[in-house]
Amino acid sequence: MSKKIKAVKPKKELTEMQKRNLELRKELNSYVDPHAIRPFSPGKPLTYLMLFLLPPYGLYRLWKMELGFTRSEKVVQTMISVLFVYFLIETFLLVN
Repeated sequence: MSKKIKAVKPKKELTEMQKRNLELRKELNSYVDPHAIRPFSPGKPLTYLMLFLLPPYGLYRLWKMELGFTRSEKVVQTMISVLFVYFLIETFLLVN
């Protein structure tokens, strides 16, 4: 069995434009968007669970605790909880 040996090519020096592009790429990759929605940051899954198990406590966690919810997330989750409780009550009233 013969093994082929690959010739190692010497690395070329980067041009100024390539260096600048690398710097810009690193800068953009390190940027953290402050408005990005992170649905599973610490504390949020428990709040989602509480919104369905104990809606008043879930709404307290949603609006009063600093868990990283944006205003639009708070409004949407509040509407979902209100509708959930409404249909839950309606279901119990129709059964009896």
